[in-house]
Amino acid sequence: MVGEVEDLVREMAEGIWGVLNIAGLVTVLKEDGGVYRALPPFLGVEGGGVDELSCDPVEVQEFYLESRRRAVHINKDHPLFGRVAGMFGDDDYKLLFWLRQRDELIGCLFVSKKAEEGDFNEEDIRLLSIMGNNFAVALENLELYRSLQLQMKKLKEAQDQLVQSTKLAAIGELAANVAHEINNPLTTILGYAELLKEEEDTEGIKRDLEIIESESLRAREIVQQLLEFSRKRKLEIVEADLKKIIEEVLMLVSPSIKASKIKVDKELNDIPGVLMDANQIKQVLLNLINNAVQAMPDGGRLGIKAEVVGDEIMVSVSDTGMGIPSDVLQRIFEPFFTTKKDKGTGLGLPISYRIVQEHGGRIEVKSTPGKGSVFRVVLPLKRAETAKPA
Repeated sequence: MVGEVEDLVREMAEGIWGVLNIAGLVTVLKEDGGVYRALPPFLGVEGGGVDELSCDPVEVQEFYLESRRRAVHINKDHPLFGRVAGMFGDDDYKLLFWLRQRDELIGCLFVSKKAEEGDFNEEDIRLLSIMGNNFAVALENLELYRSLQLQMKKLKEAQDQLVQSTKLAAIGELAANVAHEINNPLTTILGYAELLKEEEDTEGIKRDLEIIESESLRAREIVQQLLEFSRKRKLEIVEADLKKIIEEVLMLVSPSIKASKIKVDKELNDIPGVLMDANQIKQVLLNLINNAVQAMPDGGRLGIKAEVVGDEIMVSVSDTGMGIPSDVLQRIFEPFFTTKKDKGTGLGLPISYRIVQEHGGRIEVKSTPGKGSVFRVVLPLKRAETAKPA
């Protein structure tokens, strides 16, 4: 900060030098600990100036009050500032002008005029007063700026530490969840592998192998979804037929729909072609419709509705299942959060959420425990005549 203060002093001194017909100028400022320090430039002085004045701050304050806070003449015999006065010519008129900041003494200006130029008049003192006050304000602003910079630096350091702590906590939670999710099927696999060693019945062996295969596939699915969640893919945007995508997804889940005796209500009329990554949006709808079907194991109604609202297209997936409690609802997009115990990975909805966000859209959810849920995918309605249909 010393360099910046000296720059301010230099600017002020050169301004006074250019406005007033003076022979010399020295600026003295009080620093921490009460030490008064003379700052360059030392204009019109002999011997290169002085770096430090050993003045008792109490005595300086007393002299300041005795002077009634007004400018006073000094000479080289002055008990406090004689050393500074001695830097000017013996015959020069020497004036001490106080520098104040919010009525607090922060230093003083020493200016001199050649004897032949005459003493300082009222206009000289008025100009010195204006320039000195401006300098004090500029100095205060500099101190505030430096304080703000310091606080911003501390805030940035604290923020960086918080981000790092959050990252470490997230990595730890992620590792724990991954270990838990993969450990479950592996435990089952190892258990049935041990049984196979002692199994003599062919049917028993076949049954155990089927369980091992099923759990191995589940472990692979967890790893694949984890990779999918961590991998940021570039969107392959084309003009897609959203109605066709919805019909394909319903065809894929039709066995589960029939097994649970679920009735399907569709409203898919007048859907325009939309610019999107068709495969990724298909994955989103597959996740949402699968979740809706799984929420109605004893049957119910599955609603699929697509409509254009303003400059957006909305696809709603509703069910009449068990609904989602409010405490669970606020966590459904957290990675690995699931209420399906050993059946879900807890990555389907987070992946879907990210895909929709990457399309510039959003997923809205409404749910009433005991009555069902509605998931709404909202995408910006973008169309292109030249885009290749999906």
